[in-house]
Amino acid sequence: MRTRERGESVQQLAQAIRKLVSYAYPTLNSKARDDIALEHFRNALNDMELQRAVFMSKPTSLAEAVAIAAETESFQRAQQTNHLKQRGNVRQVVGDAQEDKSESLGMAQIVQMLKEMKSTLTELKDWQQSVKRGEGGAGGRRNRRNASRECYNCGELGHFKYECPHPLKTAPPNQGNGRESGQ
Repeated sequence: MRTRERGESVQQLAQAIRKLVSYAYPTLNSKARDDIALEHFRNALNDMELQRAVFMSKPTSLAEAVAIAAETESFQRAQQTNHLKQRGNVRQVVGDAQEDKSESLGMAQIVQMLKEMKSTLTELKDWQQSVKRGEGGAGGRRNRRNASRECYNCGELGHFKYECPHPLKTAPPNQGNGRESGQ
C-alpha cells in the first residue's frame, strides 16, 4: 500500500495515487477510479488528524479530499507556529512534528557558522582564480607539463595538436603514420 513520504505534499500524494489507480484499473470509468483513489488517499495519510479530518468531512471526490487535507495541514502548521512563538522558540517545522528532531541554534552559533561559510567561500574563490591564472591545481600542472611539448600541427611549444589554435594542416599523401591501406 502506498503511504505518504516525508516532505511529500498532499497534492503530490494524490497525484501519485491517481496515477497508480489509473494503471491498476484502466478499464474502469473515471468515477469508479476516483472512488478507489479517494479510499487509498485516506489510508495513505500518515497523520491521524488529517485522516480524521478527511474521513469526517465525507468528501465525494479525490479533489475534495485533497482540498480538505491541505486546509487541515495548513491549519496545523499555523497552530504549531503560533505555539512556538508563544514559547519564544521560532523555527520552521518541516514534515511530521514527531519526526522533527532538529535543535534550535543560538544566535552566536549561527553567526559563527556564517563566518566559517564566508571564509570557506573566500578560499574557494581564491583557488578558482589561481586555477584560471594557471598557478595551481590540475591546470597548473598541465601547463608546466606541456611547456616543453611540441605541437605536431604548427611546431610551436606548449600545446598538443588537438589543442592547436591554428588551422589543422593536412599531411602530404606520401607521409603518414604507416597505416595507409596496402602497407
